[in-house]
Amino acid sequence: AKPKINYLEETALKSSDSLFIYRSNNLQLIADQNEGNLEHRFLTLFKSINYFEKQKLPYDSFVTNCIIAEYYFRHQNYQLAENYAYIALGKLSSETNNYNYEKAYTLILLSNIHLQQGKYKESLNNLETYISLVDNLNFKLIDTIKFNLLKSTYINNFAIIKYLQHKKSV
Repeated sequence: AKPKINYLEETALKSSDSLFIYRSNNLQLIADQNEGNLEHRFLTLFKSINYFEKQKLPYDSFVTNCIIAEYYFRHQNYQLAENYAYIALGKLSSETNNYNYEKAYTLILLSNIHLQQGKYKESLNNLETYISLVDNLNFKLIDTIKFNLLKSTYINNFAIIKYLQHKKSV
C-alpha cells in the first residue's frame, strides 16, 4: 500500500488540489507513522484541520484531529491527546446515527487516554458511551478484525478500571 500512497501524494502535489493534497498527506501519516520528515508532515496536518473546517468537511476534520490525538497519545502527551480526541468526536456529534464506528473508535482512544491519566471515572464513562454506540453499528460495513480490536480494548480497559476501583475500596 505504501507505494500506492506515495504515488497518490505525488499526484496530489502535481495537481495542486488542496483537498487531494491534505487527504493524501493524512493517508501517508497513517501508513507510515515513522516517516523521516515527520515534523513537516505534522505541520501540514495542522494546516489541514483549518482547511477542512473552512471547506465544511467534518469527516476529514475528524480524521485529522484523530490522527493528531493518536500522535500525542503515542508520545505520552495525554492532555493534548485528550483535547484533540474530544475535538475529533465533536466533528461527528451532529451525525446522530452515522459514523458510529468512528465515534466508537474515538471513545476507546479517549478511554485509553483517561486511563493513562488516572481519570478512571471518565474512562468508564467513555466505555459506557461506546457500548451505546455498538448497538447501532452496521457490522456488514466493519471489518471483523477492526471491531474485535475495539472490543478487546474495551474489555481490557473495563477490567483494569474495575480492578483499580476494587483495589481502592479495599
